Amino acid sequence: MRISVTIAAICLFLSSFVIFAQEPVKNEAVAAPPPSVLKVKRSAVCSSVENREPAGVSDKFSKDLKELFFFTHITGAADSARIEHRWYYKGNRVQTTVLPVRSSSWRTFSKRSLIRSVESAGEWKVEAVDQANGRALGSAVFIIE
Repeated sequence: MRISVTIAAICLFLSSFVIFAQEPVKNEAVAAPPPSVLKVKRSAVCSSVENREPAGVSDKFSKDLKELFFFTHITGAADSARIEHRWYYKGNRVQTTVLPVRSSSWRTFSKRSLIRSVESAGEWKVEAVDQANGRALGSAVFIIE
């Protein structure tokens, strides 16, 4: 009995020391991410990309197409950066493609395969996002009929 009382007293003493030995938590504000230097110079939803340029640009496409592309010309990267192309169908994100940006003027694109049925018909949206801070750089809305 005497041993358990001694052990309990030692534990109480040590736990109070640990509580008082901790540094107080500083109330620092969380810094906002730095603004993106990346910019979309131009973008397009298209049926193909030829010689690193969009072809078949439109905002309405046939449901008979097998695939669509989102082309973006990104400027402002000092070093290598990454962007995301986020594809949305009826408001739900259905695809995210991460793409490198390796120079201050960089053309890139992502591809979306389409289901040949009425399930792909309707309003779509695709946006380019700076992966470093999540800021939207640009977007396009299009319809598949």
